[in-house]
Amino acid sequence: MKSDQWVIDGESKWVDGSFVVQVKPRALRRKVFGKLQRDEGSKAGYCVFWRSFEGEQDGHSDFINSVTDQHGNFSADVLPGATYCVFVNDTKDVSDMIDLIPAPTDDALAPTAVLHLQKPEMLAINVTAGKTKRPIANQPVSVRQTHNYQWMEDGKQDEQRSGQAARDQYVITDELGKATVAVESGKEVEVSIYNPDWRTTEELDVVAGQPNTVVLHRDVDQPRTIFGVVLQDENRPIPIDQIAIIAGSVDGETRGHEELELEDNGVFRMQTKAIAVGVLATTKDQSMAGVVVAENPHRIMRLYLHPTKQLRGRLVDSQGEPIVGCSVEAILRIKHEPEHRVLNAFYGYEANRQKVMTDADGYYTFGGLPTGIEIGLSAATAATRSQWLGTVKLLVDEDHAIETHTIDDDPVKK
Repeated sequence: MKSDQWVIDGESKWVDGSFVVQVKPRALRRKVFGKLQRDEGSKAGYCVFWRSFEGEQDGHSDFINSVTDQHGNFSADVLPGATYCVFVNDTKDVSDMIDLIPAPTDDALAPTAVLHLQKPEMLAINVTAGKTKRPIANQPVSVRQTHNYQWMEDGKQDEQRSGQAARDQYVITDELGKATVAVESGKEVEVSIYNPDWRTTEELDVVAGQPNTVVLHRDVDQPRTIFGVVLQDENRPIPIDQIAIIAGSVDGETRGHEELELEDNGVFRMQTKAIAVGVLATTKDQSMAGVVVAENPHRIMRLYLHPTKQLRGRLVDSQGEPIVGCSVEAILRIKHEPEHRVLNAFYGYEANRQKVMTDADGYYTFGGLPTGIEIGLSAATAATRSQWLGTVKLLVDEDHAIETHTIDDDPVKK
């Protein structure tokens, strides 16, 4: 909803066949001022970002952009009482990142947002691939520096919260796989690549007056063939055409998964650039399944089939009453646990989803689930939002206990 006078207040919902959107008048903003300082050189034309987690709408932030004039002055219409993080965002120059309440709700004098344009440190970025470290040209690279700060929710001393604002920049490598960008010294910088088939991140503490270089290297830059075999009980073999295979990357960098075909001898093969791969085999009647995960597999991957398991649980409302006819979804994920993890990287892929409904007593039952993999659970009814129930992992030699989950009574957000 875009309006100069109104903003959405709370959740929208269906009432008697009509979609009801509750709104409230927009808050009265106050104009505040700032000053960009530098020792020498022009102060004009710099983009100043204002960021606050205390937006007019619940769960939304407030974003404002200003531009400095020839004297380094800038202004913004801010929300009274809100804490803002303020900084210059520029590819060649940097300022400090500050936080303040530019428009206090009491009689206190409004502070001026003073930013200092400082000598930047030039971060050198090299992007390479393969054993020969071939340079990757025309590669978009994300560069991020953050500022952690705290604020009081609704001005209440006992409701202090914390958050993180980010200065994001984007550069593209040249024909030598190189790029440079201005960064602030004394801060950590996070350099990332987000390609459909490759994601990677490196971090560096920027030191003033020292060479600051980040290398983003892709070990495997050409697809290679990985082999595996499904091993069965010789006394009770399952026909090859009754086994389905899905395989994909679990290295946190490469993306993608695919269905594979089994050869007559139970061998499967896949072409991938991934460093680590995960494979799930399931019989078509879902009575048997197996999984194997390997990092840098130089030998044949061996996948053993095991009997699948049942997973039961129960849903109740806030009064402890069973929830009938609720949709429960199981999300099957093949994951890898590397020794060195990158924050926010997902080392796996989603292999399958199953849905069931709760019965008259609020119980749900999934059958034919593989053992040894992560299974995420969520639930939703016509009267509630989709709610996360958590994750489980079924074990070969152990039955999983029935868990009871309490579902919130909030209305659906459509």
